Amino acid sequence: MLPGKHASRATTDVHDERIRKAFTQQAPALSVAPAFHAEDILLAIREGLAGDGRGRLLDAGCGPGVVLAAVGADFAEVCGLDLTPAMVERAKVACQEAGLAEAHLKVGSMLAMPFDDGHFDAVVSRLTLHHLEAPGDALREMARVLRPGGTLLIADLLGCKDPAEAALQDALEILRDPSHVRLLPEAEVREFFTRAGLSQQSFQRIHKRRSFAEWASIVDAPERTEPLLLAMRTLAEAGCGQGIELAMDGDQPTFLHRWAIWTLRKEGSKT
Repeated sequence: MLPGKHASRATTDVHDERIRKAFTQQAPALSVAPAFHAEDILLAIREGLAGDGRGRLLDAGCGPGVVLAAVGADFAEVCGLDLTPAMVERAKVACQEAGLAEAHLKVGSMLAMPFDDGHFDAVVSRLTLHHLEAPGDALREMARVLRPGGTLLIADLLGCKDPAEAALQDALEILRDPSHVRLLPEAEVREFFTRAGLSQQSFQRIHKRRSFAEWASIVDAPERTEPLLLAMRTLAEAGCGQGIELAMDGDQPTFLHRWAIWTLRKEGSKT
């Protein structure tokens, strides 16, 4: 094996373990967190996938199955893939409760998905790219398992355009959740789409204001919460918004998460 390849695989293994550790801890809270059940986000996802209903759907990085439970009834076959076994177990429960007892839930990596080329009519991935060290590779893999003419829907948070603001925003996110890597700026995401052979069909922005208490509670890590609260409170009181409109509401910081929802088409025609 080439040294460079070995180093890359070792780095990926370390980060994969970081993801599994973080999301095993977060699985109970994520399953019920209001931010992950936001009706406007789920409605936008369902509408974006509507044109490919009754076919095969994959949720790549399915987490606790919230998206599958919300849109799965529109498809003849649904599948979820996640790196964290605890999340897959939660997704199984969510699908059963949604009447999707035949859903296929698998443990696996988005960078090497266990599916044939062109197997799915639609692929959705929500809040995954910013946890990946190689998001472009993951997008190419999602495009690979999508049939020509099929739909890929990506819903994720956007990073700040200003590099300094983006770096501090990511630092705050990493202090909260060590599995976070980087919020991507819009232009970079679009370049990844082009390289993966995907063309944009629609694009929607949704802004969601978050409270510190709600945001921090999801990761269930009190040892990190107090230092992070102090840092964000200090920044907010100093008027440093850091591109996320960081502000104080009483004694609690609040900030803005900027969602982007892309509906994309894989190049080629339906067969």
